[in-house]
Amino acid sequence: EEPTLAPITLLPIPAPITPEPTKSPTATPSIFDVASLPTVSTTNAPITIEPTAPPTQKPTRVCRVDVDVDCRINLNDGSITVPCEDYQLPSFSCYERDMTNLVFLYSHSTCADAQGKNSQGDEYACADSNFQDTVCSFSSSDEVYVECRSGDHEFFSRPIKDGDYVAITIHSVVLNTLPDQITCTVSTSEGGTECQEFTFNPSGGDTPLNLKNKFGSLTLESCIDTEFNENECHKQVVYTYNVDNNGDTNVNIVELTDNGNDLTNGRNESDLAVPESESLAFQETGAMDYCTGSCVRKIANIIAMSSDGATCEDEEEIIFCVDPSPTPSPTRYPTPNPTRSPTSHPTNA
Repeated sequence: EEPTLAPITLLPIPAPITPEPTKSPTATPSIFDVASLPTVSTTNAPITIEPTAPPTQKPTRVCRVDVDVDCRINLNDGSITVPCEDYQLPSFSCYERDMTNLVFLYSHSTCADAQGKNSQGDEYACADSNFQDTVCSFSSSDEVYVECRSGDHEFFSRPIKDGDYVAITIHSVVLNTLPDQITCTVSTSEGGTECQEFTFNPSGGDTPLNLKNKFGSLTLESCIDTEFNENECHKQVVYTYNVDNNGDTNVNIVELTDNGNDLTNGRNESDLAVPESESLAFQETGAMDYCTGSCVRKIANIIAMSSDGATCEDEEEIIFCVDPSPTPSPTRYPTPNPTRSPTSHPTNA
């Protein structure tokens, strides 16, 4: 028997699915694609540029130094210092005690130049010889021979020039004090023509003897007595140069001079450093005449360099003057009438 076929049922066929249209991917603008760049307006509107802060600079250090000069005199072996202008000699006297040392300044002069410039009366005598001759007409640069002695005791004997010093001192155990009479001669040379002779009393004690007394060609400048008290016209003074660092950086002194004279001589470089806000002092010694008065002019110049290479400088000019100390009125030594003949004019050998 043949199989029976079932009837075929036709199923509906679904409509085809239409896919939704898809957008093309948008390409990323390229910096090389001119067309993709935005359009820039060609109007002349000003373009505002944002201000930028200037770069911060390192703060500048200031190099500044100041120099000043001070003058002081040391007393009592340096335990007391007094401004140079304030000091005055307490006394011109060289005869309150017996003398042991006298220092004279030599200057070519005649006996007439010394007339009335000491108070020793008949204790002093002076005579010139051959001063009218060319041989005894000395200039300031001429050398002469000075000899001072008492009897056989020689106190001074050597050639000197105008402005040199003559020291008359006890330099042996033979004498404890200077004698009552010394005679000095001025000659053209040792053993040469004698031009001047004078006699005076250097002993002190009761005999008037004052600083700046003049005996012939000698002027008394200082004296020392038996108790080692010293009185002198030319006092040693100390000049101090103070260098102040008034900047805000450390500095080193490159040059410090006074009237052109170097004051840094002998100092190491490390000794010339002046830290910020600190000071450095330099000193030198000099002398001033307190009998007749004197003035000294100081001109200090300084150049310094800071750690960053900047330089700074300063100058100080000052004049120190001392007035002459009050001169004692001459007091004639009350001597009796002379008992010896006046000194005669020296005779040439």
